[in-house]
Amino acid sequence: MKNLFPILMKNLMVLSICGAFVLLAACSKKDASSVVNPAITTVNKVAPDGFNYATNKTISVSISLLTNTDVPLNNIPVKVYFYQNGNIGEVALTAITNAQGAINTNLSVPAYIDTLIVDPSSLGLLHNAKVFLVGNTLNCTLGGTQGSKGNIAGTFSKEGHILFTESNYTTMGVGGTGAYFKSMGNADVNGRPLYLEPTGDVISSEMLSYISYSLPEGKSVPKLHPEFIANGAASNIDVTKTSNVWATFIYEGAGYRNTVGYYVYDTKNPPASAKDIDTIYTLLPNASMVNSDGSLKSGDKIWLGTFNAGKTIGFVLFADAWRSYQTFNTAAPAYYTNSNFNPEPTDSLKRHTVLLSNNGKYIIGFEDMNRTYASCDHDFNDVCIYASSDPVDAISTQAVQQLLVPTDSDGDGVSDAYDAFPNDPTRAYISYYPSQNTWGTLAFEDLWPVTGDYDLNDLVVSYRYKFIANSQNNVVEFYADYAPLAAGAVYYNGFGIQFPFKPSDVKIVTGQSAKNTYINLNSNGTEAGQTKAVVVPFDDYSNLISNPGKASILNTDMTKSKINGDTSHIYLQFNTPISQLSLGSAPFNPFVISNKRRTYEVHLPGQLPTDLADKSLLGTLQDASNASTNKYYLTKDNHPWALSFTVPFTYPIEGVDISKAYLHFLDWANSGGTLYTDWYSNTSSGYRNSANLYTK
Repeated sequence: MKNLFPILMKNLMVLSICGAFVLLAACSKKDASSVVNPAITTVNKVAPDGFNYATNKTISVSISLLTNTDVPLNNIPVKVYFYQNGNIGEVALTAITNAQGAINTNLSVPAYIDTLIVDPSSLGLLHNAKVFLVGNTLNCTLGGTQGSKGNIAGTFSKEGHILFTESNYTTMGVGGTGAYFKSMGNADVNGRPLYLEPTGDVISSEMLSYISYSLPEGKSVPKLHPEFIANGAASNIDVTKTSNVWATFIYEGAGYRNTVGYYVYDTKNPPASAKDIDTIYTLLPNASMVNSDGSLKSGDKIWLGTFNAGKTIGFVLFADAWRSYQTFNTAAPAYYTNSNFNPEPTDSLKRHTVLLSNNGKYIIGFEDMNRTYASCDHDFNDVCIYASSDPVDAISTQAVQQLLVPTDSDGDGVSDAYDAFPNDPTRAYISYYPSQNTWGTLAFEDLWPVTGDYDLNDLVVSYRYKFIANSQNNVVEFYADYAPLAAGAVYYNGFGIQFPFKPSDVKIVTGQSAKNTYINLNSNGTEAGQTKAVVVPFDDYSNLISNPGKASILNTDMTKSKINGDTSHIYLQFNTPISQLSLGSAPFNPFVISNKRRTYEVHLPGQLPTDLADKSLLGTLQDASNASTNKYYLTKDNHPWALSFTVPFTYPIEGVDISKAYLHFLDWANSGGTLYTDWYSNTSSGYRNSANLYTK
């Protein structure tokens, strides 16, 4: 059971970086206001002045989406994903581009994060771009005349993929072709053709929106638009009058370094098999974009030649055939616009391309993986090109499907394909913090302004936020879940959150768990007497988690049964949508109400008390708060009473100092947060003493 009277921090001499702590006389726990302020002995500081023990960092996010002629792409949803140890993780941010095609906001991420994945909904742009942080800034432009720019380190899609080889090719049952391969000309070291037209095509925002709506990323064409690949739907380019024909690169979103070729035959005498093709011309040696293991740009255009009426142009994709400017893997799987050439066992799976027309342009979208594979997404947009002709009417439209025009049922500017609320103009998307499937953790000591045993388990609260925003990225409402996990104290503590906006901005708050009378509320559910909006999810943790008839200390002793509690589900709606800047950053300003004494608040270090806190307690006993230096809720030795984590946190068992459980906690603190930023998440040897952690 926890020592109940004021004590100094346990002797830490075994850790030379923090010096010695002097013990105070021990006594039983009681109201800290009755304890005589002891003389404070000067000792070495646990952390440098100004360090507030943040395990996360706030980064500035600057994302721009542009067409290939630098026209802004507005109303495009963008998702930013966590990236760590080579894996793409949960969504860290969802937002929509403004009229300038930009997203400018702040984002709180764990301090050890150095790279994030940026993924716009629009095709034609770099997909799953790996963007590394420079300082605390994420900056990238996707699209534009340069293809993409900023702090981009490639794409997740091209990371660690398996190269096709002669040996594993044969296991797919795909035979080689007897066609003669002919290069259209030289290419640079990245596979970008040197035979491009001097002036590329303009890929308009309208065309990108049409293609994105017709072939959305990750959505199965057989399920979404089966007519695109139905029997009888055209797949090749049939020339009906003598004309020049070009192919224009639009986009690739593939994990492979694909090669695209074309072949020509008499429309009335098609080849019976791939072996009957006379010549395959290597159109795009490496159909990969700038910053995606290639150097193609949207709008790159190639003249195929002059063709007479009665000729058909077919296309073929060789999956991951590009090796270098000197090497082409002719054993790579080949997927043709002539579906009967393809390897799948049934006609319904043999189709690997769609052909969609729009204003004289014929869009060909490829699926680059064997469609019998479970990992195939069947979205037919792994590589997208279009064919065009002069004269413009020289290509047959017979049986060619039309590119779809996006719908926006609620008129908010966001296509129904990407609108989470397609029939509600006041709502457009949902975002989460820390993420949809991850809960953050808040861990408190409750004896403030007296120090305790630093096991950081007097109250442990798990939390998650769900925000509903409109197409202007303004928040309309949000849901907040708070679940007490542990109460390693005899105090019955409450829990509150202070937000940066005014109480009058709030229309209604519901979901508070209150069984006591010491919290007074305004009519909208916010706490009365506060300049900034304060919500008290529970005024006593035992409302949600308790062990009736037994000791109040819960879930900190490994020898005792674990008690499962309930969750406070808070709902908050605004009178008018509120900007991200006005909303502030989660987890906002959480605090413990110590032992149901409303004036005793325990906050995260560096956070200010609310209007209802007793300010006269600041700077007393072991608290060294000083408004003139903006120091709050830290001891003279710069030790905190609370910590916040954007991930689930395994807290120490009862009575064990956090430094005895997490062996690099003091290294991190002493460095001012520059070393061992993963001290709490890394499970490698030397990071933690598992015997001192509550793991039930």
